Amino acid sequence: MREWDAPAIGRPTIIAALKLNIQSHHIEQRRVQARLVSEDGRTVMCEMRNRLCVLGTPLENFYETAVARFDDEGLIEDFKVYSCRSPIVGVVQTVTGKGPYTAAAAKQEFEHVGRHSNRQAGSAELAQVSEPAESQCCRDDVKEEEPPRFFPTVRARLWKKVASVLRILRRSS
Repeated sequence: MREWDAPAIGRPTIIAALKLNIQSHHIEQRRVQARLVSEDGRTVMCEMRNRLCVLGTPLENFYETAVARFDDEGLIEDFKVYSCRSPIVGVVQTVTGKGPYTAAAAKQEFEHVGRHSNRQAGSAELAQVSEPAESQCCRDDVKEEEPPRFFPTVRARLWKKVASVLRILRRSS
Protein backbone atom coordinates (compact mmCIF):
# COMPACT_ATOMS: atom_id res chain seq x y z
CA MET A 1 0.00 0.00 0.00
CA ARG A 2 2.83 2.36 0.69
CA GLU A 3 5.99 2.99 -1.28
CA TRP A 4 8.16 4.14 1.63
CA ASP A 5 10.18 0.93 1.61
CA ALA A 6 11.04 1.28 -2.10
CA PRO A 7 10.85 4.97 -3.03
CA ALA A 8 11.24 6.09 -6.63
CA ILE A 9 14.44 8.13 -6.65
CA GLY A 10 15.96 9.32 -9.91
CA ARG A 11 14.42 9.97 -13.31
CA PRO A 12 14.34 6.38 -14.68
CA THR A 13 12.89 5.00 -11.44
CA ILE A 14 10.21 7.69 -11.29
CA ILE A 15 9.17 6.97 -14.88
CA ALA A 16 8.99 3.22 -14.16
CA ALA A 17 6.92 3.79 -10.99
CA LEU A 18 4.47 6.08 -12.79
CA LYS A 19 4.06 3.57 -15.64
CA LEU A 20 3.28 0.86 -13.09
CA ASN A 21 0.69 3.03 -11.30
CA ILE A 22 -1.04 4.03 -14.54
CA GLN A 23 -1.98 0.37 -15.12
CA SER A 24 -4.48 0.40 -12.25
CA HIS A 25 -5.51 4.05 -11.88
CA HIS A 26 -5.24 7.47 -13.43
CA ILE A 27 -6.24 11.03 -12.58
CA GLU A 28 -9.42 12.25 -14.28
CA GLN A 29 -9.43 15.68 -12.65
CA ARG A 30 -6.78 17.46 -10.59
CA ARG A 31 -7.77 20.31 -8.29
CA VAL A 32 -4.74 22.12 -6.87
CA GLN A 33 -5.33 23.25 -3.28
CA ALA A 34 -1.91 24.84 -2.62
CA ARG A 35 1.38 25.34 -4.43
CA LEU A 36 4.71 26.25 -2.82
CA VAL A 37 8.15 26.86 -4.31
CA SER A 38 11.32 27.02 -2.21
CA GLU A 39 13.41 30.19 -2.22
CA ASP A 40 16.07 28.64 -4.46
CA GLY A 41 13.38 27.35 -6.87
CA ARG A 42 14.67 23.78 -6.73
CA THR A 43 11.88 22.29 -4.60
CA VAL A 44 8.20 22.47 -5.53
CA MET A 45 5.29 21.22 -3.40
CA CYS A 46 1.71 20.84 -4.61
CA GLU A 47 -1.33 19.81 -2.55
CA MET A 48 -4.12 18.32 -4.66
CA ARG A 49 -7.65 16.99 -4.36
CA ASN A 50 -8.10 14.63 -7.29
CA ARG A 51 -10.80 12.57 -8.91
CA LEU A 52 -9.33 9.21 -9.91
CA CYS A 53 -10.48 6.40 -12.15
CA VAL A 54 -9.46 3.14 -10.46
CA LEU A 55 -10.06 0.14 -12.75
CA GLY A 56 -13.06 1.96 -14.25
CA THR A 57 -14.50 3.05 -10.89
CA PRO A 58 -14.54 6.80 -10.08
CA LEU A 59 -12.94 7.83 -6.79
CA GLU A 60 -13.71 11.39 -5.61
CA ASN A 61 -11.67 13.54 -3.23
CA PHE A 62 -8.40 11.63 -3.27
CA TYR A 63 -5.90 13.89 -1.51
CA GLU A 64 -2.22 13.91 -2.48
CA THR A 65 0.81 16.05 -1.80
CA ALA A 66 3.58 15.90 -4.41
CA VAL A 67 7.09 17.17 -3.69
CA ALA A 68 9.61 17.48 -6.52
CA ARG A 69 13.27 18.48 -6.25
CA PHE A 70 15.12 19.57 -9.37
CA ASP A 71 18.82 19.41 -10.26
CA ASP A 72 20.95 22.16 -11.82
CA GLU A 73 19.74 21.27 -15.34
CA GLY A 74 16.06 21.52 -14.35
CA LEU A 75 15.44 17.76 -14.42
CA ILE A 76 13.62 16.00 -11.60
CA GLU A 77 16.15 14.75 -9.07
CA ASP A 78 13.68 13.49 -6.45
CA PHE A 79 9.90 13.10 -6.60
CA LYS A 80 7.73 11.97 -3.69
CA VAL A 81 3.97 11.65 -3.50
CA TYR A 82 2.35 11.53 -0.07
CA SER A 83 -1.17 10.12 0.21
CA CYS A 84 -3.24 7.45 1.90
CA ARG A 85 -3.60 4.72 -0.71
CA SER A 86 -6.30 2.82 1.21
CA PRO A 87 -9.17 4.09 -0.98
CA ILE A 88 -7.34 2.89 -4.12
CA VAL A 89 -6.60 -0.48 -2.53
CA GLY A 90 -10.24 -0.76 -1.45
CA VAL A 91 -11.53 -0.19 -4.99
CA VAL A 92 -8.95 -2.57 -6.49
CA GLN A 93 -9.98 -5.19 -3.95
CA THR A 94 -13.69 -4.66 -4.64
CA VAL A 95 -13.13 -5.08 -8.37
CA THR A 96 -10.61 -7.95 -8.25
CA GLY A 97 -11.58 -9.65 -4.98
CA LYS A 98 -7.94 -9.66 -3.84
CA GLY A 99 -6.28 -7.41 -1.30
CA PRO A 100 -5.48 -6.75 2.35
CA TYR A 101 -9.04 -5.73 3.31
CA THR A 102 -10.72 -9.06 2.63
CA ALA A 103 -13.03 -10.39 5.30
CA ALA A 104 -10.57 -13.18 6.14
CA ALA A 105 -7.67 -10.73 6.49
CA ALA A 106 -9.75 -8.40 8.65
CA LYS A 107 -10.91 -11.25 10.87
CA GLN A 108 -7.35 -12.56 11.19
CA GLU A 109 -6.14 -9.15 12.36
CA PHE A 110 -9.11 -8.81 14.72
CA GLU A 111 -8.51 -12.25 16.25
CA HIS A 112 -4.77 -11.71 16.49
CA VAL A 113 -5.13 -8.40 18.35
CA GLY A 114 -7.90 -9.83 20.52
CA ARG A 115 -5.85 -12.90 21.42
CA HIS A 116 -2.76 -10.89 22.34
CA SER A 117 -4.46 -8.14 24.28
CA ASN A 118 -5.90 -8.38 27.76
CA ARG A 119 -9.51 -8.39 26.57
CA GLN A 120 -11.73 -10.43 24.30
CA ALA A 121 -12.55 -9.47 20.74
CA GLY A 122 -16.21 -8.71 21.41
CA SER A 123 -17.33 -6.72 18.40
CA ALA A 124 -20.52 -7.08 16.40
CA GLU A 125 -18.44 -6.63 13.24
CA LEU A 126 -16.34 -9.66 14.15
CA ALA A 127 -19.43 -11.85 14.18
CA GLN A 128 -20.30 -10.70 10.65
CA VAL A 129 -17.04 -12.01 9.18
CA SER A 130 -16.86 -15.51 7.76
CA GLU A 131 -14.24 -18.30 8.08
CA PRO A 132 -11.45 -17.74 10.59
CA ALA A 133 -8.00 -17.17 9.19
CA GLU A 134 -4.96 -18.63 10.91
CA SER A 135 -1.85 -16.60 11.51
CA GLN A 136 1.52 -18.21 12.11
CA CYS A 137 2.00 -16.64 15.53
CA CYS A 138 -1.34 -18.01 16.73
CA ARG A 139 -0.87 -21.63 15.67
CA ASP A 140 -0.46 -24.24 18.41
CA ASP A 141 2.72 -25.73 16.94
CA VAL A 142 4.57 -22.39 17.00
CA LYS A 143 6.18 -21.53 20.33
CA GLU A 144 5.20 -18.06 21.44
CA GLU A 145 7.91 -16.26 23.36
CA GLU A 146 6.23 -13.04 24.43
CA PRO A 147 2.93 -11.74 23.03
CA PRO A 148 3.15 -8.29 21.49
CA ARG A 149 1.95 -5.51 23.76
CA PHE A 150 0.15 -2.58 22.23
CA PHE A 151 -0.36 0.71 23.99
CA PRO A 152 -4.07 1.09 24.81
CA THR A 153 -4.53 4.07 22.47
CA VAL A 154 -2.80 2.30 19.58
CA ARG A 155 -4.90 -0.81 20.19
CA ALA A 156 -8.10 1.27 20.28
CA ARG A 157 -7.19 3.00 17.00
CA LEU A 158 -6.42 -0.35 15.39
CA TRP A 159 -9.78 -1.78 16.45
CA LYS A 160 -11.60 1.30 15.13
CA LYS A 161 -9.77 1.04 11.81
CA VAL A 162 -10.58 -2.66 11.40
CA ALA A 163 -14.23 -2.03 12.33
CA SER A 164 -14.51 0.76 9.75
CA VAL A 165 -12.98 -1.48 7.07
CA LEU A 166 -15.50 -4.18 7.92
CA ARG A 167 -18.38 -1.67 7.62
CA ILE A 168 -17.09 -0.59 4.19
CA LEU A 169 -16.84 -4.22 3.09
CA ARG A 170 -20.38 -4.93 4.27
CA ARG A 171 -21.74 -1.92 2.37
CA SER A 172 -19.91 -2.84 -0.83
CA SER A 173 -21.13 -6.44 -0.88
